[in-house]
Amino acid sequence: MPFRRTGGTPPASSAPSVPRVRVAARDPAVAGRLAAALTDAGLAETSDEPPDVVLLDLGPPREGLAVLAGLLGRERAPAVLVLTGERPDRHVLRALRAGARGFVPGALTGAALADAVRAAAVGRIVLGPGEPPGPAALGRVRALSEADAAVLACLGEGLSDRQIARCLRLRRGSADRDVARVVGRLGCADRVEAGLLAFAAGL
Repeated sequence: MPFRRTGGTPPASSAPSVPRVRVAARDPAVAGRLAAALTDAGLAETSDEPPDVVLLDLGPPREGLAVLAGLLGRERAPAVLVLTGERPDRHVLRALRAGARGFVPGALTGAALADAVRAAAVGRIVLGPGEPPGPAALGRVRALSEADAAVLACLGEGLSDRQIARCLRLRRGSADRDVARVVGRLGCADRVEAGLLAFAAGL
């Protein structure tokens, strides 16, 4: 399963049998393709009724995060899945910390898209279509020194090297080296993958 459960699943009575979905994508072609994929999967896209799940294109990060805050501030807040490119960027990490239920590539279709929407609707965290971090990866996180764990926690917040240096009171060059070391020790492809691992590990 490509989903990580957090905080348990709501009772069956509170989970919609067919989640209502709203697509908030800036590109009309992407919005149309996602709407068609949802229909093919037997899910209902809605523009009138309150949605259970919103597929949100962040666009300019500051604007997108403001939209996210508005959605999550509603009395009946939907689960929000952020739409990404082929690979997520650090702004997705900021959205996760702000309360997004997860992310999916904008190109996702078929059963994988339907599974992600249904998982979000019942309270699960969706970290893309791949497999969640396994015991070995989480074990590498636990094996980090306190200093390296602090760097990883900053990566999980989506901070830049400059922001990490300021947060941990490091020289900029030291922060750059520390980030590279932590990413390497975890066996991650890049800082965003390391940040997602931090999120999955609860840092």
